[in-house]
Amino acid sequence: MQGMVRKPRIHFPGAFYHVIAHGNRREKIFRDKKDSQGTLNFLSEYKDRYGFSLYAYTLMPNHVLCGWVELKITVPPALHNKELAIVIEH
Repeated sequence: MQGMVRKPRIHFPGAFYHVIAHGNRREKIFRDKKDSQGTLNFLSEYKDRYGFSLYAYTLMPNHVLCGWVELKITVPPALHNKELAIVIEH
């Protein structure tokens, strides 16, 4: 599958990121309001911990969209590990 690898993001303070997490095969990732609230709690905790400004988000039954601006030089590690997946696991 040549050419399928995404180029690394360029990180700098003030960079805007559009981030999406979705269910496999477009399956639902939120079963109820408790699942949605858990994801909002997660975003709030990581926003404070890793220093980014969350400007917009939407929680749909089968995906999450976020727009944020980095205040530091690193994207929150939550994007590079399974913590977000655990929050929204099916």
